[in-house]
Amino acid sequence: MSGREKRFMRDTNHCVSKKLANQPLIAVFVLEDLSSIRTQRRGKKMNKWLGSWAFYQQEQFLTYKAEALGKRVAYQDARYTSQKCNICKHIRKTNRHKSKFCCKNCGHWTHADFNAAKMSVMTIFSPLPTGRRSRGQSIPRMFQPSFSASYKPHPLVGGAVDSRYLYFEN
Repeated sequence: MSGREKRFMRDTNHCVSKKLANQPLIAVFVLEDLSSIRTQRRGKKMNKWLGSWAFYQQEQFLTYKAEALGKRVAYQDARYTSQKCNICKHIRKTNRHKSKFCCKNCGHWTHADFNAAKMSVMTIFSPLPTGRRSRGQSIPRMFQPSFSASYKPHPLVGGAVDSRYLYFEN
């Protein structure tokens, strides 16, 4: 990587981490372990793109900026988050097909990335190893869902997920 490209990546990582850390409604950032991402084979273009991604630098910048603002950074093992239903906790590889998630056990369906994000939140904030809460254990108010979300794809983008097109309703 040339010096010019390194400076560009460093500046971009600083800008992105600053924007993320300064989000007023986010108190905890959940990150996955991406150390083995370069060993997986996905195709020539994808391998090149992932190989040049400075994810460790991004993680370091976000960590120190979030902690300076009094926010927490949590690390999560991401195994099965994309295959596990956030309703019945059933795990099956066939639950997810590309961007669609449909549980073979309970029939719950949603966007696959939305389901995985909900599973990540449930895993991080669940004090019990099974992911279930007993009576008397409550979720802190700031993490209680008070909305429902629906996904409406942008007409020009097709089915690609973009956070600007997730609509939250009370």
